[in-house]
Amino acid sequence: MPDAVTPQNAEDVILAQNPDLNLQEGDIHTKFAFKTKRNIRNIVIELKPQTRRELLQNKLKLYWTICNIDDYLPISR
Repeated sequence: MPDAVTPQNAEDVILAQNPDLNLQEGDIHTKFAFKTKRNIRNIVIELKPQTRRELLQNKLKLYWTICNIDDYLPISR
């Protein structure tokens, strides 16, 4: 995820740069962002079930980066 995408502007950026996905305002709710040990930046978003199914089959365009989409599953010990 590019550094220019923040949790505050993630929904606007996704909607503006991915018109082919036919997303509507309110389909995406940004929860938080985090970095992994390898310094990879991720943003967790909450989606409606139909939107989730559609996005898992595609990739997101964010600025000059094409991002993969996957489910976020926190592990508790």
